[in-house]
Amino acid sequence: APPVKVTATKVVAKPATAPNPAPTPAPAPAPTPTSTPTPTTPTTTKHTNDTVPKPQTSQACPYLDTISRPLLDFDQLKTCSVTLTRSSVYSCLVCGKYFSGRGPSTPAFTHSVESSHNVFVSLTGPSGLPVPPKFYCLPDSYEIKHEPSLLDIAEAVNPFHSPSTVSTIDSNVELSSSAFGGKYLRGYVSLNNLSKTDYISTTVQSLCHVRPLRDYFLRCSELSLYGSVHNVNVQSGEVGCLVLRFGEVVRKVWSGGRFRVALDPQDLVQEVVLLSKGKFVIGRQGNASEFMTWLVNMLHRGILNLMDKKTRKKKKTVITEVFQGTVVVRSITTKKKNAAAAEEFNDSILSSKDKPEDDAGELEVSETDVTTNFLNLTLDIPHKPLFKDDDKGGLVIPQEPISELLAKFDGKRYVDVVTGGNLTKKRYTIQKLPKYLVLHLGRFTQNQFGKTEKNPTVITFPVDNLAMGQYLDFSGGGSINAPPVSSLSSMSVSSLKSTASALKIPPSSIAGCEKSDLVNLITSALTSPRSNSYDLVSSVCHTSPVNVDSTAKDALQSGGYKAHVRHDASQQWFEIDENEVKPTMPQLVALSECLVLVFVKRE
Repeated sequence: APPVKVTATKVVAKPATAPNPAPTPAPAPAPTPTSTPTPTTPTTTKHTNDTVPKPQTSQACPYLDTISRPLLDFDQLKTCSVTLTRSSVYSCLVCGKYFSGRGPSTPAFTHSVESSHNVFVSLTGPSGLPVPPKFYCLPDSYEIKHEPSLLDIAEAVNPFHSPSTVSTIDSNVELSSSAFGGKYLRGYVSLNNLSKTDYISTTVQSLCHVRPLRDYFLRCSELSLYGSVHNVNVQSGEVGCLVLRFGEVVRKVWSGGRFRVALDPQDLVQEVVLLSKGKFVIGRQGNASEFMTWLVNMLHRGILNLMDKKTRKKKKTVITEVFQGTVVVRSITTKKKNAAAAEEFNDSILSSKDKPEDDAGELEVSETDVTTNFLNLTLDIPHKPLFKDDDKGGLVIPQEPISELLAKFDGKRYVDVVTGGNLTKKRYTIQKLPKYLVLHLGRFTQNQFGKTEKNPTVITFPVDNLAMGQYLDFSGGGSINAPPVSSLSSMSVSSLKSTASALKIPPSSIAGCEKSDLVNLITSALTSPRSNSYDLVSSVCHTSPVNVDSTAKDALQSGGYKAHVRHDASQQWFEIDENEVKPTMPQLVALSECLVLVFVKRE
């Protein structure tokens, strides 16, 4: 070639032997890059079925028009359709099927070659836990980044809620649209019944409307779902995994970009079945009251396991901050001094109505006071009547106000409990009330034939302004953050002013007050009925089918559940019954056969 002359502008000459070489045809259409990628060193990420190096490059994918959104469903159990594994699962955006891995000889790679389906999205990581959605083009194995047309799919896979969205989510009154044109209100979507799992769905619906618990999982503040939590060895069947699955359901319920209106909680139900060890399973109806107690305790344990060791020692989670109160239990146990005398004493009671005088001195009475924390309160419903109505021939369904059931905790009445052949009288006194009060109504009892009977007594309760001040012992403070009334006189003036401000006493009433006046102000604020009033947030009720011979069947297995939830912005009540969400009146909520009631304390 002739020599090249270099002028002021630097020019690089091409070889004369090949002025314009023809491009070599490729077996597959090559993607057109939008920008020249920066040369980087290829890095290899360790996945179960991934051994191919993955260069960190971004290219425009020419196969985005092959995505079929009507076939996509990200609520299914995230397992590979070929190997049934749950690690490194990807979803094909063309046919909607799940495959594991994306390296050579993996199910996802093989599917892309055989079916010419090229666009995939990541669902789970190597541990089987959810990961941030990333889009890949196979078999070329490059990541698709900064593509606006895929934002709706990323929102459907794992909804993201910014702090500004969480703070204004309760004031939302606009309906959202699904990919199929269905309209729904965020937070008020139905959960599909997976063969008698409606007790799980209604319980989750009820907890999704507890505002501090919901905001905690929407923000994922302390869980770090996609960061440090993967450094913890969390596997399926552990309490930590249950927390992650529950948080995933909460974010999807409150998402405004769902593809389908109804939600399938398959991942959450699978974890419940594994952790409960056969107590709560698919295909057998469960008790929503028992499941609520189990789920709240497991969430508390799971959140503790996901925390670091220093924070875990405090044993405080969002569960304890929201639901935990304090109750004092006084137990009076009457028993004989020895077992032989106790048996003789029991026989004498059965043979005569009066207690023998010579046995009075052999009784041993012990009294104990135990202060314990509670996450819910169980109310005993009076037994249903044995006789039928003379006019219509049916059973009389009585009504009882909830105040009669709450009298169990007034600190005056004793409840008889027989344990180990000894009679124990227990008296309950509430010292501190939680921010959210969960009441369980004991409707189900098991008879001697192994069947579950239901008490149909209608418990009437106020939807708004449930007064709990009359059941409080104010020596314990009466509030979860308030000091005991008896200790107010020993507090300093500055501490009293801080307490008065926390109780939202007007500053004009605090200014210029002496210590005695401050004590009187705080005492009246703590003992005021308005300061201990609760409003209903949600409820879970059990419905029985209309059947003449319903007494011969198991009441628990033959019935179903539905939930009632309140919309704060419009004060409208909604009834969620399996796949149907419809508005209802608060009067009907108060007359339903409720099993679980969730109240929130008034500000």
